[in-house]
Amino acid sequence: MPAKDQEILNQKIQDLPFTEDFKSFTQKHSFKTIGDVAGFPVSALMKLEGFTYHSLQELVSFLEKRDMANLLKE
Repeated sequence: MPAKDQEILNQKIQDLPFTEDFKSFTQKHSFKTIGDVAGFPVSALMKLEGFTYHSLQELVSFLEKRDMANLLKE
């Protein structure tokens, strides 16, 4: 994985342009970085309380803008 991608994955969610709902969800479930969230299968994320289709869309959009959507697991 390129160093640039790894750098993005290690960024703290609280420092990134996500909605307060997304940030609250990640805090509640102890996700600290984008890599923490992206490392979870989407099906598992969808089962967690507070994760919505809007949250998924937000995550996918963030990763797509950085050509990293392929990191999401089904």
